[in-house]
Amino acid sequence: MRNSIMKQTITVLTLSMVLLGSNACKDDFLDRQPIGVFSEEALKTRAGVNGILVGAYAGLNGAMYGNGSSAGADVNSFSNWVFGGITSDDAQKGADVGGSRSDIERYEVTPASTKLDDRWRFCYDGIARCNDVIRLTPQVAGLTDTEIKNLTGQARTLRALYYFHGTIIFGRLPWVDENTTDYRQPNERVLWKEMETDLQYAYTNLPETFTETGRVNKWAAGVLLAKVYLFQKKWAEAKSVLDAVIANGRTTKGLKYALFARYHDNFRVTTQGGSADTEVVLDANYSANDNSRGFNGGLG
Repeated sequence: MRNSIMKQTITVLTLSMVLLGSNACKDDFLDRQPIGVFSEEALKTRAGVNGILVGAYAGLNGAMYGNGSSAGADVNSFSNWVFGGITSDDAQKGADVGGSRSDIERYEVTPASTKLDDRWRFCYDGIARCNDVIRLTPQVAGLTDTEIKNLTGQARTLRALYYFHGTIIFGRLPWVDENTTDYRQPNERVLWKEMETDLQYAYTNLPETFTETGRVNKWAAGVLLAKVYLFQKKWAEAKSVLDAVIANGRTTKGLKYALFARYHDNFRVTTQGGSADTEVVLDANYSANDNSRGFNGGLG
């Protein structure tokens, strides 16, 4: 009896070792879909890629992370209140003295500044969302060529915008696009050429009008392209685009660009960004009283 039990025990142990050994040779158990994250397959739909694109737009107010924290939204927002308004003395940091915003105001920023980290993460989070749209859109069944160019053009405009706002703070950035798999990329030069390519595509392929407020249209892409030219002192190229914008440019609602008769209408809730706003080129939309604790408002 004792020998029989010993043989059974040895057999079970041997079988267990064989099973463990066979599993140890494989690493597919490491491949697990993260909990609470959409798979790419689930997002390969018209609604899926539009949802990612809306997420790319959502970053324009600086509150990117969706975790109940503004995470430096006043620093990240494309209004550039901190890096632009405060540093130019157009605004003051105010409140208590000290902290990273005061360092920025006094031009005493060090690599340890948390606000530099916020801006870096913010830009590349936005770029990642745009890359997802650009990569997945051609794989969505049923989209027409026009729809693909439209979605891709919007994403490429926003990607260029995120790179632009990273560039004016950091200068040279690593280029990460929809085809990048190795994220150890160099930052040997300013990425003007890549921004130009994205914006030229958008300027060529985007429509003039949209039914939704806040989308980037052909002319918004053109204005940003001209701005990228100006930062490189490409005066002739910028003038060519801006001449076309002045002559033919329209808002997403189809209104020809024109100045308000009264300058202060740019800042009135009833006129700024409304259906009759003829000055708006790119409109970052905000909302209030929506249970977001204010993070969908103008934090920047």
